[in-house]
Amino acid sequence: MESQAGRSIMVKNVFNTILVHQMSSFNLPEDTINKMNSLQLRFWWNKKEKRGIFLTSWLGNCRTIADGGSTFRDLKLFNQALLAKSAWRLCTVRNSLWGGSLQDKYFKTLNALHAPKKADSTSSWKSISYALGFIYKYSFCSVGNRTQILIWKDKWIFNAGDPPSPADSGINTGSYTFVDELIDQERKVWKQDIISQLFDQETAAKILFMRIPLNSEDKLIWTKTKRGNFTVKSAYHVLYNNKYHNGEDQSITASNNLRKKI
Repeated sequence: MESQAGRSIMVKNVFNTILVHQMSSFNLPEDTINKMNSLQLRFWWNKKEKRGIFLTSWLGNCRTIADGGSTFRDLKLFNQALLAKSAWRLCTVRNSLWGGSLQDKYFKTLNALHAPKKADSTSSWKSISYALGFIYKYSFCSVGNRTQILIWKDKWIFNAGDPPSPADSGINTGSYTFVDELIDQERKVWKQDIISQLFDQETAAKILFMRIPLNSEDKLIWTKTKRGNFTVKSAYHVLYNNKYHNGEDQSITASNNLRKKI
């Protein structure tokens, strides 16, 4: 039997990848996750049976080195990160076969981020739709030249954090739905008079300061990477910090630096 170091490589590169396809489509039952954790724990400690002493719990091993663990993947968090990847692809990859079939059934005229909950949804859609909420929380809509971003539901104002709220000005906010309606398409400038009526002074100033791209389309930006591209790794880090650090950004870089020192 190989050394524990060898078994660690087996766990990270074999055990953790066996169910990647299933975890990208379904939220695995708790019982399945527990059984997988039990198998990994016994293999890593080189125990053929459940009997005996295990010096550390498996979830303890799934913590970073900085947190006293061995950096194995927490399968529940990994499952959620993979579902988030599927949700991200649904929001950003256009004209895909699987995305089109889901759109026809669950959100024909809406952005995937605002797809309504349905009682007759499949297990896969329930899993992915839950991940859409995670994507919405940590993403930002970059305004393009022909935007279909929703004014009151999407996060599109830079450094605002949340969707804007209408000002108490008496103007009929229901007449304005898309950000596209706030742009003079011929001159490619913001409609300053309408914006000043729809939003409070601070929010209006932020909008008018935003540049309107001439040739780029709307783009969903992932706020947890420098380039705005979604990665499973960054999603896992967010989920990990939410679970073990109350959402505070405990960079994995610190763990990597500690590993180098060791």
